[in-house]
Amino acid sequence: MADLARSLGVPLSLVYSIKSKGSPSQKKSLSNQIIGIHLMIGQVQNLVEECGDPVGFDAAKWLGNWAFSANDALGGLIPADYFDTVVGQEVVADLIAAIRYGNYQ
Repeated sequence: MADLARSLGVPLSLVYSIKSKGSPSQKKSLSNQIIGIHLMIGQVQNLVEECGDPVGFDAAKWLGNWAFSANDALGGLIPADYFDTVVGQEVVADLIAAIRYGNYQ
């Protein structure tokens, strides 16, 4: 849960609170974020399997590190700033797709 909280950019106590007693809209929002992050991890894993060497590669760890680094393609913001909405997650997914072609880092 701690890694999830970090990836979502929220305090661990909030994740536990929403999980146990959050409002339906809070639970839905958190669920959407979890699903989006899971899909991005899969996207990164697929990219490495198709274009690199997947041996020993941890897609979740890579995404976690990359997502908290400033990114020029996002005007210096960090990709994790976009995890809280579906539209934002699509922006990050498009950026990951662009990495495949060497357009961004």
